[in-house]
Amino acid sequence: MHALQGRWSAGVVLATCLATAWASAGQCFAQNWARKMFDHLSHDFGVVARGAKAEHVFTIENIYVEDAEISSISSTCGCSIPEIDRRHLKTWEKAQLKIVLDTKRFYGRRDATIRVTFSKPFPAEVQLQIYCFIRSDVVIKPEVVQFGSVPAGKETRQKATVTYAVGRLDWKIERVESHNEHLVASAVEVQRTRTQVTYELTVTLKPTAPPGYIHEQLILVTNDYAAQSAKVPLPVEGIVAAAI
Repeated sequence: MHALQGRWSAGVVLATCLATAWASAGQCFAQNWARKMFDHLSHDFGVVARGAKAEHVFTIENIYVEDAEISSISSTCGCSIPEIDRRHLKTWEKAQLKIVLDTKRFYGRRDATIRVTFSKPFPAEVQLQIYCFIRSDVVIKPEVVQFGSVPAGKETRQKATVTYAVGRLDWKIERVESHNEHLVASAVEVQRTRTQVTYELTVTLKPTAPPGYIHEQLILVTNDYAAQSAKVPLPVEGIVAAAI
């Protein structure tokens, strides 16, 4: 049933556009057949620490009878690097377009347009919008908390260091938020000078964590005045291996 429902022809979409207005057929065509294959068209990374790992995935699904082919992908900013796992899509096949931020060489407000150009079944271009703010005053090492492979039922801890180049002498991490009940974290201040503040983060994976992949984000809540910069994400990755 799924193979029939929603299985459109890109030619039918084009014909509809032509019937609506010949002069705007090209724009209508690009917006209606190519855009419909994307699950969303924009992403806001929010605030990201300098050097932190930050990436996002757009899913592209060919919902048409004709084969679709992506001829090129580009970004208007070197801060965002597009990577795709496949360029030729038959009916119902999907591609994962991953956008990776370069948070080591860039900082400040960075917006980018990702241009995805199709050569089949008809020429078209879809523009994706990326937004982010990379903080230069907060550095997290390592850039992602990696648990690796952990046996199910075992409590495991990993540590990370957060360094703030003082812009405010009273800057602090107030708490660490987790949206995963199996992950908890705490931040302890270990050094404060006139030029920087250093915190040690301890991230604990509880023994209750079920088998499977861990791909989460902890949120460092600071006392920054601006609501936009008060929360800094920290990626957490790993695998909980089921007992054999």
